[in-house]
Amino acid sequence: MMQLSKFEKSIQKKILTRGEHYFEKGAVTITHIDKNTCSAEVEGTYAYEIEIAWINDRITSTSCNCPDDYNDPCKH
Repeated sequence: MMQLSKFEKSIQKKILTRGEHYFEKGAVTITHIDKNTCSAEVEGTYAYEIEIAWINDRITSTSCNCPDDYNDPCKH
């Protein structure tokens, strides 16, 4: 499990830049957030559902229903 505080540093620069672009243009809508999970919808070519879960400062899972999710994490 990766530390949440180190997650951003672990992402390839081009993937991080694409994700930041989605956020900056308003394509990210948070649909749920609580103590240990965050879910969002990201408008790309299609609407994609993403989720990240953590316990304390450790990521326990990430998911996206896009076809590029094998890149773990994808740009969404």
